[in-house]
Amino acid sequence: HLSNPNQAIGNATREVLTVCERIELMLTWIFEVFETFDKQKIARIEELDDEIDKTHRDIKFYLAKISESTLDEKSAALCQDLLGATIKLEQAADIISQNMVTRARKKHSRKIAFSDEGWHELKDLHQEVMKNARLAFTLFVNRDVEHARQLVAQKEVVRTMVRTSEEKHMQRLRDGIDASYDSSSIHVDTMRDLKEINSLFVSIAYPVLAGAGMLRKSRLL
Repeated sequence: HLSNPNQAIGNATREVLTVCERIELMLTWIFEVFETFDKQKIARIEELDDEIDKTHRDIKFYLAKISESTLDEKSAALCQDLLGATIKLEQAADIISQNMVTRARKKHSRKIAFSDEGWHELKDLHQEVMKNARLAFTLFVNRDVEHARQLVAQKEVVRTMVRTSEEKHMQRLRDGIDASYDSSSIHVDTMRDLKEINSLFVSIAYPVLAGAGMLRKSRLL
């Protein structure tokens, strides 16, 4: 396939999409584990992370081999974009399998419960990040500029959700709500994990916008 760069890039893109599917599963399951602790699901999340690490190495090696062949400018840029995106996806998977799994274990072992309001805020943010994940993943297939713009605009939406939730959380602490006090660090850290994962997804949009000469404008969105 390496003699046909387009086909090779198509293959690499398909591999990246399998990574996307795995991350979507990890992101779904980690919130199910927050709600109902499940050792098997945690083990599966960690297995998926290992699979992603392995696929990431394979993709990196494969893309390096493609770029040794004579690529036109567009194909070379696509290779770079795919490589950059794979690194971002691997970082997102690590945040889930390391940081978030650790918090889920801590929540379970210390029998910590979120306040109802706090859990709603976390679930809302989680839904938003899941939606943005899907938007980011479709960019590998369609490289649609409008989709990319939407995704970049979502960065501010998520930032605002996190800021608002942190303010409400502080208010609950001031009001002396026990559940908020017990779950405080897990609540705030999980919010920040989700925000960081979201930023990694959003960064997948930048090369698409750069390719359309729109990056400067979009950064101001």
